Amino acid sequence: MKTTLQLDTEATNEPSTKETRYGPPQHSMRRTDPEVASP
Repeated sequence: MKTTLQLDTEATNEPSTKETRYGPPQHSMRRTDPEVASP
């Protein structure tokens, strides 16, 4: 059980931290994609 909780926390923290480091989350990036492509 502890292993599952640790893995869950790590998996959830890893993407969150990576996305935050890169900048906006995937949702924001997707919104920026069409906007940047349009202009």
